[in-house]
Amino acid sequence: MLIGEKRHYKISWIQYFQTSENMNENEIRKLLMDISTHILKRRQKPGSARKFNDGKLLYYEMKDPHSPNPRIYCLYTFNGNINAVVKKAMQVISRRGGYYTAKRYFLELQELVQNPEKLAEEDKLGLDDAIHMLYNVDLHNIDVNYLGQILSVIRKGGTLTAEILERLYFLAYEILSKLTDDQLLEDIDLALDGVYDVARSYQERETFHLALELYKRLLPLVEVNGRDELEILSRVHIAEIYHAYFPESGKEIISVLNPDTFSLSRLKEVPPSIRQKYYILLALAYEQTGNDDRAMKYYYEAIQDAEENLGDPMSVARGYAFFANKARVDYKYDESYKQYLTASSLAFSAGEIKEANNLRCEAGFDQVKFSLIASMAALYHRMENDLEKAEYLAWDSLKFLLEGHLNITPRNHYKMARESAEILNYTASILSIPGKKRKNMVIIRKIRKTIESIQLQQLDEVSQKKQLEKLIVSVLKNIPVSPPTFLLISSDGRLIASGLISLEGWQNPDLEGVVFSGILSAIMGLLSEVSPSSATLRTIDAGGMKIMLEKTEDIIAVLLADRETREFRESLRTILTEIDRRFSKDLAIWDGNLSFVPQIKKIVISHLLMYLR
Repeated sequence: MLIGEKRHYKISWIQYFQTSENMNENEIRKLLMDISTHILKRRQKPGSARKFNDGKLLYYEMKDPHSPNPRIYCLYTFNGNINAVVKKAMQVISRRGGYYTAKRYFLELQELVQNPEKLAEEDKLGLDDAIHMLYNVDLHNIDVNYLGQILSVIRKGGTLTAEILERLYFLAYEILSKLTDDQLLEDIDLALDGVYDVARSYQERETFHLALELYKRLLPLVEVNGRDELEILSRVHIAEIYHAYFPESGKEIISVLNPDTFSLSRLKEVPPSIRQKYYILLALAYEQTGNDDRAMKYYYEAIQDAEENLGDPMSVARGYAFFANKARVDYKYDESYKQYLTASSLAFSAGEIKEANNLRCEAGFDQVKFSLIASMAALYHRMENDLEKAEYLAWDSLKFLLEGHLNITPRNHYKMARESAEILNYTASILSIPGKKRKNMVIIRKIRKTIESIQLQQLDEVSQKKQLEKLIVSVLKNIPVSPPTFLLISSDGRLIASGLISLEGWQNPDLEGVVFSGILSAIMGLLSEVSPSSATLRTIDAGGMKIMLEKTEDIIAVLLADRETREFRESLRTILTEIDRRFSKDLAIWDGNLSFVPQIKKIVISHLLMYLR
């Protein structure tokens, strides 16, 4: 039994549960990859059972296929048959919408298959029937699990009016009252799920006090019944309410999330989005209580977790924003603006456009500050008569100045007026080079005039963007192209190869720590917007570099460079096409074999080296 989530570019398996034969780790990994490919490439439709590969049977049910990340419930058998009763039971359990471990799903499936009368009864419960029963149910003579199902069917079945929501709350409260009596049932999972669903409804409507009341009464029951996933979900949602509703609640959040007793294995039971929220809420709480070391630990946990599977881009964005702030305090502007831009990309992929713009603006401020440092370094080299280095740094400084203003949001440019003026004065004195002075001063005068016009709000947003981009092109013509970095990634997010392409050939890339994590997180977070057949260019600004993406069904080719050029983009497409043509069989279901990587290196070098000479 497998439970996973379908993404645009991969299936992320959350849990699996075996009932018979033991499989080693490599066999399990290969099976998960085989089934993922089977589903992603539409070799089998949801709801149909058929044999595949070496004669094994496969069946899967996809809950709410129109949602951004539909949940998949998959049954795989070595022996036996998946008949109509099994199919119907899977459909019924999938429709319940509870919060399942793979083991729990299988046990409930087994119960329904062995008791067809329960299956027939539950299959009849539609939305209209559930709403009717909501007002006419006999609370004293009905099973609490059936009450829980009524709640879940209504909650997931349509728009909730204030009257229905009020009645749901009353019913949820009655369920909790029955469950706290001495008549506790051995199996109350559906009742717990139903109450949780009602609490979520109130939380989504920001009726926090009622949601909090239900969560708090629910928590001891899910603990006693061993519902790890539901316990963690409830704790995270309580912490979310504290954070939103009670601004100074750091100690309370730490208490409810209880990090000292939560093992990693328990956190692995929940989807990545909840796990990453857990880490970020803890980090925010520790930051609020002044414990920066613990805050940093949990921000980093969230970022590391997102490397494997980006579940909640906005939470991870907050982690990168924290590291950006820390770097800014230490005057490490070359690090801070990169972290802010990564955070902005993640916030954008989460649909938080306003927050993405704010983070991009912060990156812009620090790019201008870094530009000032670079211009002062250029002045130092000029005074030491290192003219070549001084000229390079001066142009580089102007590039950061323009990119910074490109990222700063409207009506905020004036905040960098003093720094911008100083940068232009320093670079003008350095670039007054005999034989180049007239051409250089024309560019600097255009930059000065454009920035002054932007600061005085004399240009609309579209015009200022066009002028800044045009000036960046002029500046880049004076800066040599830096060696690009090539990445090849499997469709499920694993790194196959990475290398820095220099005049010396293929070298180990100069990427590590949170910078590399940020690049991978940004790539995987935005890949849902990139389709294999799309002709639209996809580029992520990751601070000091552009991330260019091209993909097929099986692989993603990425080029990291200090700028995007037509030559780089066309070479990336050619490289991807050639790799796909020659190694498609190895990459369709990549098992970790690296024997073909040396040949891939030769392909990449042959297409990119010519642009570095």
